[in-house]
Order: sequence, then C-alpha cells, then structure tokens
Amino acid sequence: PFQLGDLVETADGLGTVKEISLTFTKLETPDGLCVRQPNKELSSSRIINYTAMGRRRVVRTVTASYDAPTETVKAACLAAVAATPDVLPEPAPVVYLTEYGSSAIEYSVRCWAKTEDYWNAFFALNENLRDAFAAAGVEMTYDHLNVHLVER
Repeated sequence: PFQLGDLVETADGLGTVKEISLTFTKLETPDGLCVRQPNKELSSSRIINYTAMGRRRVVRTVTASYDAPTETVKAACLAAVAATPDVLPEPAPVVYLTEYGSSAIEYSVRCWAKTEDYWNAFFALNENLRDAFAAAGVEMTYDHLNVHLVER
C-alpha cells in the first residue's frame, strides 16, 4: 500500500517511508526520528497513505463576527485562497458556512494542493486569511471574558 518516499500514517504514527525490507519498514518521522515497524504489523493494520493520490485537501476553519455579511466573508476567504501559492485550481476551492457559535459564525475553507506542496499551502493560507479578513473589514473573532464588578 506504499512505496519509498510515501508519507504514511500507521497505528504507531506518521512518517516517510525510507526503507522496505523483507521483515520491516523504516519510517522517518516529521521530527527526524527513525522508526522501524515489522511488516507483519503493517500488513494487518490500517495505513493512511497521504502521498498516493498526488494531492491533498487543505481545510482551514475560521470564525467571523455575526455582523459580517456571509458573502463578504466568503469572498475574503476565496481572495485568501487566490493569493496562496501552491493551491491547485481544480477541484475548485470552496467556502462553507459550517456553524453558528455562541459569539461567532464558523466557516470552512477547502482547497487542494499537490502532496509535496501541502504544508506550504497550509501555512500560507493561514496568513492570507488573516490579511484578507483585515482588507475586507471582517472581524476575526475570538472568545472574550467580561468581568463585571458589583459594589455591595
């Protein structure tokens, strides 16, 4: 289900396949550790191969004020995607309103990148979303705590 260079997730963690032998597979984790897993365990467990399809979906969740019109927020999100290098034009990026929270509306921004460009697109999109919200005048909300003191 994988080959040399593939990024896979097994029951024991995430890593890039560095070696496949008759009895074990050697993975290098994102933090530089070498993990050797017996092939017997790998063949009988769930494996997610992040590389096999050649592309990955980038999903970011953002919140906006109830005061911001939905179309303005969606337009800002799509502008952020358009400004993000390494995002693929197809399948087309989409933005969905996903939840009405207690103090904000939640939106899901979804786009695609080549597997090798995934993390660059992921982090660039984060930065571009903040900038696009500021340019569109959309308040990116966060939880607040108001404390009221009452005299007795």
